[in-house]
Amino acid sequence: MSNDTVCITLAVVPDQDFHVRVREPKANNKYPDRLCPAGSAPAWVKRLVKRGQELSLPPLIDHAGSHFMDCIIDSALKAGSTPQVEAATALAWAIISMVKPTVRQKQLWVEDPGDGDIKRLCSELLGVGAGLHLLTAAKVIDFRTIDKLGDDFDYEAFSPDGKRILIEAKGTFNGVSLNPHRKSFAKKLKNTGFLKPGASRGYSSAVGIVFATWSTAKRGFDVELLDPEHTGVVFREEYIRSVIRYYARRFGEDLQNQVGAKRLDDLSKSSNLFSKEEPLLHKLGSDKHESRAFYRVVIRLRRGTVIQEFLGSFWVSRAVAPPYRLGSRTDSALPIAFIGFDRAILRFIRERRFDELLEYRGGTETQFVFDDGGVQGQFSLDEYGILRGWMTSIPSPDIVFEAPHPVNKKRQAALK
Repeated sequence: MSNDTVCITLAVVPDQDFHVRVREPKANNKYPDRLCPAGSAPAWVKRLVKRGQELSLPPLIDHAGSHFMDCIIDSALKAGSTPQVEAATALAWAIISMVKPTVRQKQLWVEDPGDGDIKRLCSELLGVGAGLHLLTAAKVIDFRTIDKLGDDFDYEAFSPDGKRILIEAKGTFNGVSLNPHRKSFAKKLKNTGFLKPGASRGYSSAVGIVFATWSTAKRGFDVELLDPEHTGVVFREEYIRSVIRYYARRFGEDLQNQVGAKRLDDLSKSSNLFSKEEPLLHKLGSDKHESRAFYRVVIRLRRGTVIQEFLGSFWVSRAVAPPYRLGSRTDSALPIAFIGFDRAILRFIRERRFDELLEYRGGTETQFVFDDGGVQGQFSLDEYGILRGWMTSIPSPDIVFEAPHPVNKKRQAALK
């Protein structure tokens, strides 16, 4: 085995939905500044507190790992290196596997690893990822725009209407560190000037979220939302750049597509992005075909009446196993991996159809197994057009795989 190979075997992660309960903390004499003094909570907060939120475990695992690896991918794109990306992917999923997340009675369960350091690592990765995943599912932020910060707040992202939101996202194991997280968030709000006398509420500029992972039946709330507030400001151009950067990072996961990843990353930073004179746009391809820097193969899925095409590459030797297994599939039986994204996305960027890029939702997130043309395996497709697959062999280019959920109607109409 090569010294550069990273081999990780993960616990089985079920393809199941679970319910999370959400609450807002109440101000009291001990924490008088926990809630801002004026205004009422926005509709999405009231909805979450009243109804909670349904989440699915496989995309949560995907999302939690991607937050961890994106910082590595950004550094690799700058340095022109690739091995760290593969190692980061393996490490992220390995840390999550230590607590063996599963679903029982519509609740998310983890196993207690018995070690404080491991608990902190898992809370940081799985808990923080779950918190950001919840904000995405509740349509508070666009998942594609999440960026790690090194300043007062942990992350920043953009709302679907283009407002920049600062996020303090924390995880806690069995709720033991909830109070320290509350104090930390209140301190950061004060230090940055968000928490002022008479401030209104609305969660439009800063959001604090604590996601608790539980290993016991006796448990509190899964999620606590901590209160800001400040008037939000729309940054549409930065929103667009952030979405393009997201797709550059996904290309960065593929060790064969570093040229394409670098082109999108450079484009996201270009001062001419919104100008007709931007030469980098020509490097994405033409109306007739996309640049081969972005793909080696095309995978086709039939979703209802629509055939959706994904540009990407096969990895003939995959160091990192699937983060979850479906059906009776095993890691050793799936030596070939694929990653790619919806052809429409590159077209929207190339043609500067930025409204459609921001509004893009490919359809319901889905994971499914397939057995077609002598090839068996599993696919994971998220709503932002990223397709990952693990399979027994490289399929024929003529195969059209059947996906269980139809494509989004708005996305279908945009391509006509």
